Amino acid sequence: MYSQIEKKLKSGEVIVIDGGTGTDIQRRGGAMSGETWCADANLTHPDVVREVHEDYIRAGAELITANTFATSALLFNALGRDADLISIDQAAVALAKAAAANHPVAVAGSVSTMRPVVKGSDRTSKQREWPEREARALFKRKVDNLARCHVDLLMMEMMRDVDYSVWATEAALATGLPVWVGISGRDHLRRLLRPGAGAHHRAGEGVCRGMKTGSCLCGAVKYEVHGTLRKVVACHCEQCRKQTGTYMSATAAQDGDLRIVEDRGLRWYSSSDSARRGFCCECGSPLFWKGKGRDYTAITAGSLDGPSGLVIEGHIFCESAGDYYEIAGGTYRRARWMNEGQSS
Repeated sequence: MYSQIEKKLKSGEVIVIDGGTGTDIQRRGGAMSGETWCADANLTHPDVVREVHEDYIRAGAELITANTFATSALLFNALGRDADLISIDQAAVALAKAAAANHPVAVAGSVSTMRPVVKGSDRTSKQREWPEREARALFKRKVDNLARCHVDLLMMEMMRDVDYSVWATEAALATGLPVWVGISGRDHLRRLLRPGAGAHHRAGEGVCRGMKTGSCLCGAVKYEVHGTLRKVVACHCEQCRKQTGTYMSATAAQDGDLRIVEDRGLRWYSSSDSARRGFCCECGSPLFWKGKGRDYTAITAGSLDGPSGLVIEGHIFCESAGDYYEIAGGTYRRARWMNEGQSS
C-alpha cells in the first residue's frame, strides 16, 4: 500500500493520515493505565481499537497508525514487560490491518521513546537511563517485530530525547521500511532548555542568537555555539559553590549547537549520579554542566568571549547559598531546582 503514498508524495499531493489514536481509544472507554497509557487496550478492548481505525478510514484517512506508540521499548523494559511488548504490538498491528482490509489504506507502526513518568504527573522520570548499546538493542527488537508484522512504514512519533531518538530512528531505518519522523519540541527555547519563570521577560529579550565563541582561561579548551543561548541562571548549590568559589552563572545551548574546537585540556568530573562537570585540567576553569539524559549543555557565562547580551533570569538552590554574599538580579529565586520537586 505504501507505493500509493509514495507516488502522491513525489507529486507533491497531500496525504490524509489519522489523528490521536490513543486519545480516541481513551475517549471511547478503552482501558487506560497510569504506567502504559493505552497500550493494554489492544488486548483488553480490541473492538474499541479497531473501531477507532475504522472511523478514521471512513473519515478519509489514507494512512492509519497501529496503536503501538505506548508500547515503548524503554518503558516496557523499565517495567519488566519486554515479552508483553512483542505480543501487544502483534495484536495492535493485526487490529489496524483488519480495519484497513479492502481499503487502499497503509498501516504504520508507531515507535516512541516514551519512558516511565513521575507518579501522579505526565512528567518523564529521569531516574532510569539506558546505555547506548542496551537502548539500541531494545529499539531494534521493537522495530524488527513491527517489520515482521508487515507494517507498511514506521512512524517515529514525538522524537524529543536526542540520543534515544537517533538510536531509535537508526534502528527503524535498518529494517529497510520507509520511515517518517515527527520531532517534538516547545515553542520557546528557554523553556525547552530549562523551565523557569521567564514569563516576566519579553520573548527574545536577554537571550543570545547567532554564533558565539568561548574558552577557558588558558585556551586549552575552546568552543563555538551555533544557535541560541538561553538566559543566565545562577545556581547556588553546594557543588557549584565549591567548584567556583561563589556560585555558578550559566547559560545553555542545545547539544547539537555546541561544538568543541579545542579539547586538549577538557576533562569531565561526575559530580553526582545524574550529572557531570566539564573543566580545563590545565588552568582549572569550570566550563560545562551536563545532566544525564538531557539534550542541552549548560555553559558558564564567564567563559564566553566578548559581550554576550545575556541577562540573569533567576536563581536556583537559594537555600544552599553562601552567607558571604547577597543574591541579586533576575526575576525569580527558587529554594531548590527550577521547579520545586524536580531533581537534577
